[in-house]
Amino acid sequence: MSGEFCIDSNCLMTYWKDFPRSEYPNLWEQLGHHAGKIVLLNIIKGEIKGRKKLHDYIKNKKFIIDKLTPEAKQPLLQWENIYEPDMDKSGCGEKDLRLIAYAKHHRLTVVTEEKVQDENPSRKERNYNIPSVCRKENVKCINFNDLLEKLGIKIE
Repeated sequence: MSGEFCIDSNCLMTYWKDFPRSEYPNLWEQLGHHAGKIVLLNIIKGEIKGRKKLHDYIKNKKFIIDKLTPEAKQPLLQWENIYEPDMDKSGCGEKDLRLIAYAKHHRLTVVTEEKVQDENPSRKERNYNIPSVCRKENVKCINFNDLLEKLGIKIE
């Protein structure tokens, strides 16, 4: 496995909608050139299946599709007790925790469009979103604009 970034489906779905390929072909062509640096977990890719053109784009550009290995799953049992993924919709879900566990195991940067929460000591951990869990678990986390900047891609 190679790659530098592990991407959440919301990034691709949001940008695909806001920056359609028909109007921003350069953006999507450039991103496709970096497909070997971007990993989608198979469970995350499944969230995109209903968007056929985006799904086909990911397949045709050969983004890295991988699954969570038993080794990468190890922190999940502990994290599920801390972050309670299915208890509250305002926090991380089970797929989100898998994304973070994969990124942590492979030392990748998580890419998500979830907004960074302020550090509030009274916030319950089950209400932590992806950037907050990443911060607590020492996993790098950026948004899609930051990804584009790191890859040298400009929206034109």
